[in-house]
Amino acid sequence: MRSLIFVFLAIISEGVYATFHRLAGPLIHPILGGGIIGLTALLVALSFLGLNNNNIIYSQKGIIFATIIGIAAFGIDSATLAAYREGLQLHIGGPLIIGGGIVLISLISFLLLEENISFLKGIGILFILIGGILLVK
Repeated sequence: MRSLIFVFLAIISEGVYATFHRLAGPLIHPILGGGIIGLTALLVALSFLGLNNNNIIYSQKGIIFATIIGIAAFGIDSATLAAYREGLQLHIGGPLIIGGGIVLISLISFLLLEENISFLKGIGILFILIGGILLVK
């Protein structure tokens, strides 16, 4: 169950991430903020690699995918900061961004990656979509 430890750490990180996006949004230009967030992530990653005595495993494809993820992360960070700069409230923006991402990820996993989605999981995704609609009402 080591993966659950990582899930818990990701949940905590997501909460901090969303909260500080909201706090920083009105105080920094979204592009500059997105760049600082990316640079900070790089510096933290490099410090963790420096602490790791194991061999670093990677492939060219892994580096390409990580680069694409970095571009997407910049898009998330700058767009989220811009939304909060415009006055979006955290209790609406956080669930909308995360819930919208879940719905999009589910569609991509089903349509492009050909992963199976059970009926019950499909209902769960539908509830997330309905919840997002209710939040903007």
